Amino acid sequence: TTDSQTGTPAHLTYVPQEAKDIATLTLMARSAASCKFEEQTFWRSCSLQAQRLLPKANLSELSQFVEVLADVRYKDDELMYNFGDVVLQDLDRVECDTLATVLRAHALFGFRNDRVLQEFQVGLHRQMHNSLSTASGMATSLWSLAHLYAKGALPGPSRELLDAVGRLIYEHSALFSVAHSCQLVEAFAIFREQGDQTSRAMLAMASRLVKARAELTASECASVAWSYAKCRVHEDRLQAALAARLRDRALRDSLTASQVSQVLYGLAKFTCQDVAVLDLLAIECRRRLHLFDVDTMCETLGAIGKTGVSSQVLVSRAAARIKHMENKSLDAASEHSLGVLAMAFGKLQARDSKLFDTLGDAVLRGPRPVALRPLRELVNYVHAFTKVHAVHDNLFRAVAQTIFERYDELSQTDLVRYVHALAKVEFVLPDGLQAKLATSLEDQSVKRMGLFELLKVATAARTLGVDVPSLETHVGAFLPTESRGRESGIRGRNKSLPKRRRKTARKRKWDW
Repeated sequence: TTDSQTGTPAHLTYVPQEAKDIATLTLMARSAASCKFEEQTFWRSCSLQAQRLLPKANLSELSQFVEVLADVRYKDDELMYNFGDVVLQDLDRVECDTLATVLRAHALFGFRNDRVLQEFQVGLHRQMHNSLSTASGMATSLWSLAHLYAKGALPGPSRELLDAVGRLIYEHSALFSVAHSCQLVEAFAIFREQGDQTSRAMLAMASRLVKARAELTASECASVAWSYAKCRVHEDRLQAALAARLRDRALRDSLTASQVSQVLYGLAKFTCQDVAVLDLLAIECRRRLHLFDVDTMCETLGAIGKTGVSSQVLVSRAAARIKHMENKSLDAASEHSLGVLAMAFGKLQARDSKLFDTLGDAVLRGPRPVALRPLRELVNYVHAFTKVHAVHDNLFRAVAQTIFERYDELSQTDLVRYVHALAKVEFVLPDGLQAKLATSLEDQSVKRMGLFELLKVATAARTLGVDVPSLETHVGAFLPTESRGRESGIRGRNKSLPKRRRKTARKRKWDW
């Protein structure tokens, strides 16, 4: 990328308008990209000259030039449309690796061209059918299509293509390197692929990754853990291999904030039992806490809460960050993320009233009023707060009013969770909602409940002052010896005798 005589960078030696072929233009573009040259007039000149050379351009060289433009994020829609048409003209003669480069350029730009992308998928499937595809080309192509789908630039993946890729991986998993395997599993995860075909393919790649676990980089560990969790494919050997790899201090140091979150999500989804690794990852979260946005913090703390690992230092620092966060930063989080964050603090037993007041205020300030949100989401808020016996009066009353108005939409499971949560904090229900609870819990609805649901509702109804005789009748049918009435409930532990100091052997001798 430099002149052999003067050592001057190529983009300062040559003029884009005078380039006679795409290869020279690519040389200049790579030189500018390596020097981080951001002069827009230069890139515009390169783009215009490339369009002039399109009729006689070599497709492989042209795709490399467009890939350089994508790497520096210089987007020219006219060039991309013309580039796609040129590739389509000779699609049958385009090699698999060249087509992969073309798709990667589209993915980096997030460029949507439905007609061209549809033909590219057909061409890719045809190459696989004719045994013309390569491992690198297939992995890069599917990864590019997945990222186009994630950015909304691809309406949906080709079902035939995904099935063909799954069969190819299952039959020839040894042909794919570690990097290619990571690209493929990430693509399946982005497409949310689940099923027998996907499971067989991912289990085949898991065996490949376990054998080469020493080659896994930090980003690949994060990608693999996240991808297998998203596809719900559980492989114990892979989980153990990832845990062993993450014990390496140098590897953990190279993890970014989002990658730490992905690793924890993957390990928590399948309830990893390696407490030592989970503790080490909790320390990494603590070190990168200042880099987390609200959504990443929600995912990370939610994963830690699910693993059952207690990290009081991390919880207290995260709570302090939430409490001191500006309202606009907290309001940028989605409603679902706030629910996950509240549940995470509840599971981690963060008994901080100011923290839950802050979260409750953020929920009430959301873009949608409480009355328009799904009832399950509202019940989750109440359930999360009551895990630490926290009460936000305005939020709880708004939820109670919404449930009263939309009571018919409340499922039986959510009803049990809701009344059980309110009973923990002895929240006084509005009279109207109390009456609805009493009238709705008739024999038919009670008969559909299991034993534990019945006991939860019966105990909660006594605490909340809701008189439902049918509940007591059914509890008596299940447990004839169960005491009835509001004054009864779960009995406390028997008082233990006061501890006495143990007598010495000499004193015990005279007590025989």
